Amino acid sequence: MRIGYIVGVIFLLLGNFADAAPKIDQWYSTNGARVLFVQAESLPMVDISISFAAGSARDGEIYGLAKATNSLLNEGAGGISATDISKRLEQVGIKLSTGVGRDMASISMRSLSDKDKLQQGLEIINLMLTKPDFGEQQIERQKKFMRISLEQIKQSPGKIASMKLNEKLYPEHPYGRPAGGDEDTIARITREKVLAFFNRYYVVTNATVAIVGDVDHARAMEMVESIFSGAALGEKAEPLPQVKSAKAEEVRVEFPSQQTHILIGQNAIKKGDKRFPALYVGNYILGGGSLISLLGEEVRVKRGLAYSVYSYFSTKQQRGVFVMGAQTRGSEAGQSVDVMRKVLEDFMKKGPTPEKLEAAKKNITGSYPLGIASNGDIVSFLKVIGFYDLPLDYMDTFTSKIEKVTAQDIKDAFAEVVKSENMVTVLVGGEGVGGVK
Repeated sequence: MRIGYIVGVIFLLLGNFADAAPKIDQWYSTNGARVLFVQAESLPMVDISISFAAGSARDGEIYGLAKATNSLLNEGAGGISATDISKRLEQVGIKLSTGVGRDMASISMRSLSDKDKLQQGLEIINLMLTKPDFGEQQIERQKKFMRISLEQIKQSPGKIASMKLNEKLYPEHPYGRPAGGDEDTIARITREKVLAFFNRYYVVTNATVAIVGDVDHARAMEMVESIFSGAALGEKAEPLPQVKSAKAEEVRVEFPSQQTHILIGQNAIKKGDKRFPALYVGNYILGGGSLISLLGEEVRVKRGLAYSVYSYFSTKQQRGVFVMGAQTRGSEAGQSVDVMRKVLEDFMKKGPTPEKLEAAKKNITGSYPLGIASNGDIVSFLKVIGFYDLPLDYMDTFTSKIEKVTAQDIKDAFAEVVKSENMVTVLVGGEGVGGVK
């Protein structure tokens, strides 16, 4: 459910950003990194994000390697310990973080725009990209954290359901592998493997930089050159393999709980697909609008079957997913699945009513904040545009595309993308897990 909300919030904010229509500057650094920059003088702050095609889809046979490598960047560089780095940055008010997803890994920084203070942060990032320590002690500690995360997942029926659905939707694709690793692959993570992964993917040519803040174009260019000074040029990551559609299947996982987690999903569309506006509006009506959605009305409000029910599209570099989800009493899981399937089937046949279509479009285009919440929000949008090679006017045109969506557009898009023969159903719960028909 959280993913659906995140997707919704991002695109609501994209609508807001379109209204503000900031000017995006784009260039390539001396060594070939793509840069997107927005000057924002309202606050004396700068947000920077450096993204690499170094997500968990690049793990190879050692699942969790991308996550471990990214996390270890924060554990010392240039002989400076993680504690000393933290102290140095704290003294000048800089926040530095790392993160990794399926497609990308990133290093992000927020700093005051004061040149001397900002430069200290840039120098630390440069050390991370040119002289990471990857100490044996730090690697073993990271592996310990990853094993703890595995045990936590085993105690969460929701996470078990998500991992099982992902596994079934991507049986032969890197997206289907456990991003956090498993017991066997975590044990196989070594300094040699981490260093090899870093040397392959954390290179200038494989990088996209997003900058938003109180600096001018010339200073932004200097910042990028400072970040990559001495860094390896390398090569861009190879394209990820295409995704094959999964076949319909029902999977039941026993878990000692009174509630059952339900996920019904299939492979869907890539990032940047032209059908996304129609699918987004349609999904808002189907299950993205909480209680006012069709799933909310039929499953929760009218029948009281589920504590929560939702749907979402999640896009990636290769085909992402369409998912319907619910959490319900184990004894009512079967009925909940039947109703969810029926609601989707009816929606695809009839499409939205004029009233629901108009209300959805107004909510999507009208519910965003009056102004940009923060430079951090904007830099996140630039990161997505740059990394996925979306048009620079993507934010400017998003709301107008939403407004143009018709009921027939939604029916056509859902008919092309959503297929019952590719829908996988996963239930995780107590004995019998509800007995799906």
